[in-house]
Amino acid sequence: MDVIKGNEGEIRATFGEDGETQQRGVDSSNTLNMAQKATLVMRLAQREQCVVVMTGREDYVTNGDKVYIVRNGHGYLSEVTGMGCSLGTAISAAVAVGWGGRDVVGAVLGAMLHFEIAAELAAERPEVRGPGTFVPAFLDELAKIRDASARDDFSWEKSAELSAYIVRQSSELD
Repeated sequence: MDVIKGNEGEIRATFGEDGETQQRGVDSSNTLNMAQKATLVMRLAQREQCVVVMTGREDYVTNGDKVYIVRNGHGYLSEVTGMGCSLGTAISAAVAVGWGGRDVVGAVLGAMLHFEIAAELAAERPEVRGPGTFVPAFLDELAKIRDASARDDFSWEKSAELSAYIVRQSSELD
């Protein structure tokens, strides 16, 4: 397995916390602070020896070494059914084709930025007035970014909001 992806509640359940996390459909609990989220994904990645992605308002990505935080995306993504699954598919495809060589973290981050920047661009379009008009604009923006990237035009990456987070203590989750 190369990647585990889920929202906070799913990642907490996968890690094996003591059942204090109650999932309600696709809703995610959001009770951990930044340090706790970073520590949780890092511990899970180290234990499972793979990349872990925790999605939410901010996304956390790690292979157990460094934790990256992605702050792109748009609220419409949470209002359209299946967007989390679609992101998972984009991540899977990027890892499968080797985006970033054997750098699985690079492939995951590339797919996430492609997906989430496309969402931002779609939401800015004048014809988008809600989640129903967002979806076709989002698909168009995904295609535009794909086509630009195929021409070696990565100017869309200038919108990336990506930072690294250093986990100082393994006890930050406690």
